[in-house]
Amino acid sequence: MKRSVKSFVVAACLLPLLVGCQKGIAVGGKVSFPDGKPLATGIVCFQNDKTMARGVLDANGVFRLGTNTPNEGLAPGKYKVYVTEAFDRQTFPLPKTDDEPFRHPIETPLIDVKFMNPETSGLACDVVPGLKSFDITVDYPKDSVKDSVKKP
Repeated sequence: MKRSVKSFVVAACLLPLLVGCQKGIAVGGKVSFPDGKPLATGIVCFQNDKTMARGVLDANGVFRLGTNTPNEGLAPGKYKVYVTEAFDRQTFPLPKTDDEPFRHPIETPLIDVKFMNPETSGLACDVVPGLKSFDITVDYPKDSVKDSVKKP
């Protein structure tokens, strides 16, 4: 009798560990424009009420999500998808102060800004077993304020 109680206690203690060891669904894909050109910089984000996963784009627009957990991968479910950090960053010098040059970044969006917010991107993914790739198409940025200013 003592042995079966001991076995039950051991099993009850190990069960949460075994459930926690289940591997999630590895998700990756590619981000490109309608003309097929890849988005070569940015971070793809998948989020729902429980999880946030991010994947950095490489020069070919390819990403693989990471969740910062020991068992990488996403739990099955519906996720909002968006792309952040998709900017062309340049710097320009501002006036020197205390003999220190200061550089201020100029960020020009590489994609339409609607794709940078989970509420406006219009992108969603249903993560299910067997999902191999989730490819994303984004639009080029809309005309910037600079481009819309009429020249004299």
